[in-house]
This record gives sequence, structure tokens and C-alpha cells, in this order.
Amino acid sequence: ADPQARGTQPRARDLSLRFLGDMLKVYGHYVSQPTRSLVWLLKLKELPFEFIKVEPPKGDTKAPEYTAKFPTQLIPAVQDDDFCVSDSSAVMIYLCEKHRWSDWYPMDDLRRKARVHEYLGNHNDQTRAMT
Repeated sequence: ADPQARGTQPRARDLSLRFLGDMLKVYGHYVSQPTRSLVWLLKLKELPFEFIKVEPPKGDTKAPEYTAKFPTQLIPAVQDDDFCVSDSSAVMIYLCEKHRWSDWYPMDDLRRKARVHEYLGNHNDQTRAMT
């Protein structure tokens, strides 16, 4: 049933799902810890996204179409309209700054921002070394 036919407005979530072409696209694999970190952030902030499963062991990240969008060939990666970026830290910083999620990323405190970058860099280096 059409919500407008009943005189009610559709919920925002319903509207966002109608325009999948405009929705943030997340490329990754749920086995990947960096992908899970990104997905949790998006779910906690209730930002709708389309998840596109990518399997690096099968060569998905080396495919020409993937490499054209994401030259680093890493997951997770996002496509936000015509902007593509990969690496969980870069993606999360981009999204936090774009949406002004100052509860997750300090916008105006240079020292706190440096601590976040320190953690993210060390976390990714250690996680990738183990996988």
C-alpha cells in the first residue's frame, strides 16, 4: 500500500531505499575486520548503505573495474556519488568529516585528532600484519 494514499508521509528510511543509485556503496567482505569496523560505524550512525561483497582471495580487488575505482585494491572501500576512496581509516575519517560526526571524530581539536590518527594507523598496521 502506498503510504501517501493513506495520508501519511513515508519514513526517511523508506525514501532512502527508493534511490539506491544515490546511496553510499560499501565494498568489502564481512570476514574483514576493517570492513566490519566501517559497517558498525554506519549502522551506529544509521546511515543507509548498499553492501557489495568483494572477495580478495578470488581476485575481485584486482579486477580492472575495481582497480579503476580503487587503485589501492583494498577493502573496505566506498563510492559516494562520484567519489571513491578505500582503506578503512580513510573512509571513516571521510564519512565523519562529511557528516560532522564529532562524537566519533574530533573536528576542532588538533591533538585529539592526532590521537585518533595514531590509533587508526597503528590499528590497521597491526591488523593487516596478522591477516
